[in-house]
Amino acid sequence: MIEINDELLLKEIIGFCESIKDEDELKKFQGNNKELPFYPLDSDVKNQLDMLKKKGTIKRDGEKSIIELSYEMNGEIDKLWNMLIEKAIICLRYFDKREPFMENGKQPYVYGLDSLEDYHKKYIDFEGVLYGSDAYYRDHVFHVIRVWLLGVYFLLNDNTFITGEGKRLIDVIHFEGDSDVTVERIDKGEIDKEYQEKNDGNGIFIKKGDKFYKIHKDETDSQNFALILSNSFSSQINILEKISMWTLMALCHDLGYPLEKSKKILAKTENMMEAFVAQPNISGDLRFDGTRDSNNKDIILFTSKKMKATNIDGEIATYKASVQEKYKFKYMLSLEAFAHGVISSIIIYKKLNYFKETDNNSDANYIFQEEDARQFYIRRDILRAMASHTCQDIYHIDVATFPMLLFVCDELQEWGRKSWKSMYKGVTNNAVQLSIKTFNSDKIEYEEEIDMSNAGNQQLVDNIERILKHQYMLYQTTFRDGQYTARRKFDFNKHIHIKISEEYKSIKQIDIDFSINHGSDDNKFLLSIRDSGDIDKSKKSMVRYLTESLSELLKPYIENRKYGICEMKDDREKVKK
Repeated sequence: MIEINDELLLKEIIGFCESIKDEDELKKFQGNNKELPFYPLDSDVKNQLDMLKKKGTIKRDGEKSIIELSYEMNGEIDKLWNMLIEKAIICLRYFDKREPFMENGKQPYVYGLDSLEDYHKKYIDFEGVLYGSDAYYRDHVFHVIRVWLLGVYFLLNDNTFITGEGKRLIDVIHFEGDSDVTVERIDKGEIDKEYQEKNDGNGIFIKKGDKFYKIHKDETDSQNFALILSNSFSSQINILEKISMWTLMALCHDLGYPLEKSKKILAKTENMMEAFVAQPNISGDLRFDGTRDSNNKDIILFTSKKMKATNIDGEIATYKASVQEKYKFKYMLSLEAFAHGVISSIIIYKKLNYFKETDNNSDANYIFQEEDARQFYIRRDILRAMASHTCQDIYHIDVATFPMLLFVCDELQEWGRKSWKSMYKGVTNNAVQLSIKTFNSDKIEYEEEIDMSNAGNQQLVDNIERILKHQYMLYQTTFRDGQYTARRKFDFNKHIHIKISEEYKSIKQIDIDFSINHGSDDNKFLLSIRDSGDIDKSKKSMVRYLTESLSELLKPYIENRKYGICEMKDDREKVKK
């Protein structure tokens, strides 16, 4: 079990900034003693992370002292955000074979970054308003940095607690829907020499049955080559490109949050105005229409497409993009509901030239070359991950995809988040501690310790109801059964330990364990009241109210099997027996 906090993540990512220089995959890009151009883990980023670590606030945790990001460092956090966005796009442009930078050594530039930075500053200024827009609003400025740190930690970590003694996540992560499967290995001598002579760097292809296959060199064996499906691009994305993709989606996934909450803000303002004006009418028309709606739909269509090889011209494959109608409809509904994930994807598409120059052609017969198709998938997955993280109609099958990684890191990042209204629910700031047991393609398992010692009876019940409805039910929906989910091979397990007031003498803590299981096993939700060994006296009615309220809360879930196996256990009953 590994306890996750700011200090651990900063220390680990700083270490990755050093070790990534030695990656074998990147050495082929470093010739004539030249270093690679800027990328999201270069020396500038390392220095900025090191500075954040040194200036962090010291938090006491029992006998330990832990460094955490300080809210007095907003300016430095904003600087890191801007730096990472710029370096991610520079890196992606550098490795785009259609751009000239790998050949002429010129410095790529990020067009539209000023506009995005300006929007981000307005977001930061507006966050104070957002705290009052929703009873459970938590910070998102520091949150996205922590999500980025956590994702890099999962991607590059080779600790067996994380990898399950398998490959690093970055070595197996792939585009959503990409069939990156090695079909067979063939001896170098078996490849027709004519193919080698005609190959111009865009790949060698052969036809087997009715499918086209790329011929890739096996880096572990110079004598062998591997056949891989021709519409599979994941094997052609290097480590720095993957980290750059993650950087953009992690740092930008909540940019649409103010627009999602704007309706609530207007509604609450109108409600307050009733004290001064009879029947106030504050214009709340935030709909998209005309050209704006058409542009948004075009972006969603791009996010919903997939590639398929259609022809081999000599040795070069060509591709066509087709719309996955289910994705399109789900994302359109998400936009209709003003979900901030899809709005965030639209914002960066409109702000950054990197996305505006995407080959988003509406002609279904438009022909994509090999590198066009590869770049199409890079941009599509960045936007798809962002749009999916707030779209419950999307379900996930594979841990090793970017949409899944963003969804889970966003859910796990609760430590250190400030919430103005949390005080009224008896949950203090810095009350959540996260520990990871496993995070790999077969299993995600983690623990949260939540301090609710200031919560009263009804507050405890309300908090647990929120865990049941907004966590367990969310994960049941996101990891539900559907088409192709028979391929899913991972389980999702969460353990929550809730510290409650010492006034409950007979109760040590409340534990919640739930699991979303693949295969034939039912999903499970278990609430356990742990015995402390003490006996309640004057507070007996308070304890009875809590246990009876929790029993009533769980009753409909226990009776309906569509929620899986739901149980409530009281360890104190065992002691009585």
